[in-house]
Amino acid sequence: MSSPEPRYMLATGERAARRLHLIDRIFGPATREFLLACGLRPGWRVAEIGCGVGLVSFWMAEQGASVVAVDGNQAQIEVAAKYARGQGIANLEFHAADAYNTGLPRASFDMVYSRFLMCHLPAPVRALREMRELLKPGLRSGMRGLRPAERRVRASITGIQKIERDQRRDG
Repeated sequence: MSSPEPRYMLATGERAARRLHLIDRIFGPATREFLLACGLRPGWRVAEIGCGVGLVSFWMAEQGASVVAVDGNQAQIEVAAKYARGQGIANLEFHAADAYNTGLPRASFDMVYSRFLMCHLPAPVRALREMRELLKPGLRSGMRGLRPAERRVRASITGIQKIERDQRRDG
């Protein structure tokens, strides 16, 4: 990582898995539809930036893509890599790096993807520039954020955040 990891408000690593699985149950179908509409197919080389515990990365690898997943939080990467090893997923690798300087090879990916990353970054345009640099010439990146129709789940996510804060406080 190029700089010290900033304090992240939400639980990470094993403690984040429950929240991230819930988010994936809510947004996973639309995410998969979006990725397929973007042309995701076997043999593609894909970078996922801000992969969390790797739920979208696992799915892309299951579709036959070769996935390099990056997250700025080492605990997230450790959980994801442990699961990938346990499942024998060979076409997936994880790296701890920040979204501004991934350390990934330039102009070498067919797709660069992120889901709900930009809202956590103080300088999202810098991350977008990094993502653009990773793409092969003439290709596009994809990302998902909260659209107006998706905002109704914010109350659920806020509730989960409160539960996690309470759990951290209560030990």
